[in-house]
Amino acid sequence: MTRVLHAWTAKLALGLGLLLSGGAAVALLAPQAQAHPFETSIYSLRSMVKVSESGTLTTLVVLEVPVQVVLDGIGVEEDDSRRVKEKKLESWNTATWDKMAAGLSLSIDGEPAQGTWRPIEHPANGKGAEGFFVYMVGFDLQQELPAAGYTLRIENRSYPDEEMVYSGSATAQGDFKITKDSSREILGTEVDTPLSNPGRWTKDAKMRDLEVSITR
Repeated sequence: MTRVLHAWTAKLALGLGLLLSGGAAVALLAPQAQAHPFETSIYSLRSMVKVSESGTLTTLVVLEVPVQVVLDGIGVEEDDSRRVKEKKLESWNTATWDKMAAGLSLSIDGEPAQGTWRPIEHPANGKGAEGFFVYMVGFDLQQELPAAGYTLRIENRSYPDEEMVYSGSATAQGDFKITKDSSREILGTEVDTPLSNPGRWTKDAKMRDLEVSITR
């Protein structure tokens, strides 16, 4: 059965690699789909905030779950059909996104933001690659943001008992500026380096939360 599981995982990884190799939408988020550079038995969590030139706020939280954890949790059997494997993975993925969403909160200027955490539409989401399955959720914001600026805070209480590494980032375009970024306060200049750099990550649980102030 191990051989069957490994073959199935390899196919998923190959498919992910092909998807990440082309397409503007895929290229936009491809860096967020890179695995962390540590042992493949360690989870990771990272939070990202981006403000576009028009002021659109994008929030993204990415969880990397070790492949073996997912395969054990799915409970694939040697005689399962491809469709049965896919259904088991679909069920597992939905439960994982729900668990992530349940552990996340977003506030704007100290008040709970109006909206919902949802799985994002991206070909890497819920797929396996580089020793991990990748899970991504974003906040579907349903309110107007203060034109002059605001402070947002993402708090993440997902998977508190798992060994993890953490990262985060905040960027703004056009007239918008980042005046506070808790990920930079924790990671320093390493926050500007690629995700393949070990210094881009920390085991400091304070990095579970991301607080960002944006001004215009």
